Amino acid sequence: MGITSSSPFEVTPALETLKQTPKGQPCALLVIGVCESWSEQRFAKFLSRYNISFTNVQKIRGENYAILYFANNQERITAYSFLHDCKVSDNTFVVKPYVEYDPPPMPYATQSEIVKASTLKTQTVYERKYLFMNVPAEERLKRKKTETESFLREVYSEPLEIVESPLEYTCHSRVDLIAGYDINGEICVGFNSSSRVNAMIIQIDDSFKVPKQVIEIASVFKSYISKSIFPPYDYDLRTGKWMKLSIRITSTNKVLITVATKGGLPLDEVDKLKSVLSPHANSIYWLKCDENQASFNNPHHTISGAQFVVEKIRDLAFPIYPFTVFPQNFYIFDKVIDTIKEMASLDENTVLVDFCCGTGVNCLSLSKSVKRCIGIDSSESNIATSQRNAEENQIKNAYFVIGGQSSLGDIANNVTGTERLVGFLDTSQIGPHTEILKNASFCTKLKSLVYVTKSPSTLRYDLFRNFPDMEIKKVKLFDIDPLTIESQLVAFLTRKTV
Repeated sequence: MGITSSSPFEVTPALETLKQTPKGQPCALLVIGVCESWSEQRFAKFLSRYNISFTNVQKIRGENYAILYFANNQERITAYSFLHDCKVSDNTFVVKPYVEYDPPPMPYATQSEIVKASTLKTQTVYERKYLFMNVPAEERLKRKKTETESFLREVYSEPLEIVESPLEYTCHSRVDLIAGYDINGEICVGFNSSSRVNAMIIQIDDSFKVPKQVIEIASVFKSYISKSIFPPYDYDLRTGKWMKLSIRITSTNKVLITVATKGGLPLDEVDKLKSVLSPHANSIYWLKCDENQASFNNPHHTISGAQFVVEKIRDLAFPIYPFTVFPQNFYIFDKVIDTIKEMASLDENTVLVDFCCGTGVNCLSLSKSVKRCIGIDSSESNIATSQRNAEENQIKNAYFVIGGQSSLGDIANNVTGTERLVGFLDTSQIGPHTEILKNASFCTKLKSLVYVTKSPSTLRYDLFRNFPDMEIKKVKLFDIDPLTIESQLVAFLTRKTV
């Protein structure tokens, strides 16, 4: 955060009015332009850093103003001089003498206006998170199709077919919630109101298309942390404890809960947390975060129940841990697997190579349709998990190896006779994948590639930059998240013929 101040400070008419001690009004300033996500403590810390004296500060998280109270008028003038003339990043403060009105209770907004603003903010969150909540299916699918076709126009000109998903598959298997404060400064558990880390939180309720169990668990957790001696974590002040609540629900109604906190918890607090959440979950994890973000690198401990819950998809079973990457829309996943079989003409002569196979879900789901499938991944833990998943599901034709280009070369050398080598790449699971595509481009036996992504622009980029000798033969679009703009496409790429 950069603070700048011009010099010398110019006396303004507003400053002249401040020189008179207010009569019948508090010795206070109204400061407009304060960061909405700042709490009272955060704004107070900011002022103290620049030796600004005050007796009290009122700041509602989610609003852009604060009220400062002072012991005497000289303190008020000093604070005005600083705030009027300073700049926080690209924002400047508007500073005025604070005058109490009765009514309204707030200095520049009536109570009805505040309620209206709260409603608008809530609607904004709904619209951002669930863009198509009240949009007819036909219109939703048309928009998704049109947007994807516009991205692919340079590489694929045929009209797209889109597979519709039922609405109940939004947030089907995993919901990640934030512990924080709502517009009134009350503790709540829900979704961020904006992309800012420390933004106001919107309490999750029936308006969001999530399983009822999620709403119930969030309510129980909110009630618990509201009574706890530890407050939610403040990302600005870096104080507090409670950070996130992640809820995973399997298709067989098994529930895994992960609670993330900043730093450790006393053992008695862990026991209390366990007793409160145990009736609602089959497995409870506590994630101790030493950084501001929760990730699989942080220590996580099972505090109740089993170490994992089992998810069944198609006819396979997979263990689910807190950070297991797993399909969230089972309906669409089924359709995608069937589409891949048809598009790539998978058969008993096919050798399928899954680049960056992760825990092997895609590879194992396609194993019965091919002669053998081989998963490649740079992570030893992913390979070990994939092998274990293959053994647990008694799949004999799936193999998993660590490596890159050399591994692909060895696999290609073992493809003989009538066998056909087909590649598989799911970019939505692996993130950066440029090196993978470059390695695959050197493999002359790899004549075709199934490319799965949520980003049509990524596919277009890869065809131009990383795989220029391949072209799209078929594409199908899937309505993977029916209440947002997010779609998933499956493309079948083949080598260009000279």
